[in-house]
Amino acid sequence: MLRQVLVDGNIGSAVFIERRNQLDSELETLIHRRQLLEADQFFEQEIMQTEYLLTVFRSRPTRMENYEEEAFLMIIDHATVYPGQKIRFCLKNGLELEESLEEGGLEDGRN
Repeated sequence: MLRQVLVDGNIGSAVFIERRNQLDSELETLIHRRQLLEADQFFEQEIMQTEYLLTVFRSRPTRMENYEEEAFLMIIDHATVYPGQKIRFCLKNGLELEESLEEGGLEDGRN
């Protein structure tokens, strides 16, 4: 619309350039605010997931002697096994924990 007003001769080129720069600046500000809001929503999701994990941990015994699949599935999103006996656990809240398995540190060949 601003360009059409310029073409029609209703405003001068200096006013057009000034107004266009002002609109570009406002657009950049709004884009930045949108990115911040999206980041806030991401962190809100992480906070909710962390609160969920805290609830899960509080309802479980402090130490589990045996593997419990239900607890694992409630806490772990996925796990990645790397060469050199390293495992990375990605929790449901996005937190990642890396563990190294040392020789002789496994009972009966299982962890």
